Amino acid sequence: MKTIEFVSLLTEDRNGAKVGPMSPVSAANFLMSEGYYKNYKNLYRVHFNDERTLQLQDGDEGITHNDILLVVSEYEFDTQISLLIDTGTGLIPAACYYTSDADMIVSPLFVVTPFLVSLGKQDLLNLFNCLLAHISIP
Repeated sequence: MKTIEFVSLLTEDRNGAKVGPMSPVSAANFLMSEGYYKNYKNLYRVHFNDERTLQLQDGDEGITHNDILLVVSEYEFDTQISLLIDTGTGLIPAACYYTSDADMIVSPLFVVTPFLVSLGKQDLLNLFNCLLAHISIP
């Protein structure tokens, strides 16, 4: 697994509100409203060099074009990074990583989803560590 890039999706408008692409921001806001986290500092889109990574079969020969998102949430003593797959009609939670103790929780739904190219535990840890190497976490 090689990550092509992380693309930060959020900017602030003149009032300081976070703005970004509608579908990813709506997904993050929905999860926040459901109590999955209190806030989020940033939102990243992940691009892999193998376009089949975390995509599903779509018809006989097509593949989906799911958005692969990382949501960064900061708390007083910890930072949580959540990996989500935005299918356009729903979300597939993949994994959460907590920086305070370098702990990762993988979603059972992620494990059983038939991705064309999936990520194992070590791949997920590498993804989180790669993001942490590129961003500033207090």
